[in-house]
Amino acid sequence: MVYAMGIGGLLALCLRARGELSTTPILLQASILWGLERRWMPKLMRLRPSRAALLRVFATRPFQRRFLRKYFVRPPDLATAAAFFDGYARCAAAPDFFVWFSPALLRSLERDLAARPAALERIRVWWGGRDRVVTLRELEWTKQALGLADQWPLQIFSGWGHYPMIDEPASWASALSDAVATAEEV
Repeated sequence: MVYAMGIGGLLALCLRARGELSTTPILLQASILWGLERRWMPKLMRLRPSRAALLRVFATRPFQRRFLRKYFVRPPDLATAAAFFDGYARCAAAPDFFVWFSPALLRSLERDLAARPAALERIRVWWGGRDRVVTLRELEWTKQALGLADQWPLQIFSGWGHYPMIDEPASWASALSDAVATAEEV
């Protein structure tokens, strides 16, 4: 099974569109998908000055404190928070994601996935009921763009935010373990 969270969900669909992972079940958790062309942050990040500023902004303490309060169900301890933001600082490709994952890529994926309908099978979706980073509208926009009805089973975890592996590690690990154990049933 492939577990894909956030932008990783779009990467998993890109692989499926190319014919990769065709028999591998995919679990998308709060994935950033077709909302890339509708949400303000991705639009803003397509502008060169915004991309240059992204990593600098993520490194400031006021931004970090606000981010932790807003996007985590429970703000992590100092060491975890430092590691979280260090990950962004070390990801040299982060500013380029919004250039690479553009509306043009989405149109290409729509065509490629329409030509491979089986590529949209064996996918299930998790969402945190308290996710303030990516809302369920993201999933609805994606289903509309890909012509999906209720093809992807959706499970909502009412207490989870966007980062359950940090907020609720025991609950998340248990759910993921169960998902792996039943992956072939999808």
